[in-house]
Amino acid sequence: MITLHPKTLTEPQLIQALTTTTQSLLYPSESDYPITIKTLSAADIGDKLTISEVARHLYTQQQLTPPQRILKRTLVYWTKTFFGNLPQLLIRYSDGSYSVQPPEHPVELWRTLHGLVFDHLIHVALWHCILNGVESDLHLIGRHVLIQHDPDTNAANLQLGNWVALSTRIVQT
Repeated sequence: MITLHPKTLTEPQLIQALTTTTQSLLYPSESDYPITIKTLSAADIGDKLTISEVARHLYTQQQLTPPQRILKRTLVYWTKTFFGNLPQLLIRYSDGSYSVQPPEHPVELWRTLHGLVFDHLIHVALWHCILNGVESDLHLIGRHVLIQHDPDTNAANLQLGNWVALSTRIVQT
């Protein structure tokens, strides 16, 4: 008998958990912006997300500033760069020094968000959409996966769902 893995979340549960976790988070840059969650239909997109799909689904005709350039960063380094040191209380540097996050920094929320992304999404990529010389949008997008478990054989079955986007904006001058 195949059952849901006890740690997996259905898509509605994942969206609710992401929404709740990001509700009070601001993505740090020169101007802090909220993180928004959006579901992108796998039936409409298919198995591979392309630059044109990102532009079509995340930037409407009415938008005043469509991206000048969209860069896809798929390597684990780039997707983890989205989180940087945010989920860490103690930050270690390559020279052996360290620093500590301030008491008001929401380490637990960033850890929860990191876990939700990397435990429930596959094919995760960071899409860096350059709007102008100062502003860029960041979209961390992955495909939801529901993990089913067969206790008789200990086999896991992955059921692919829709694409999920975590979006924010950064300002760098």
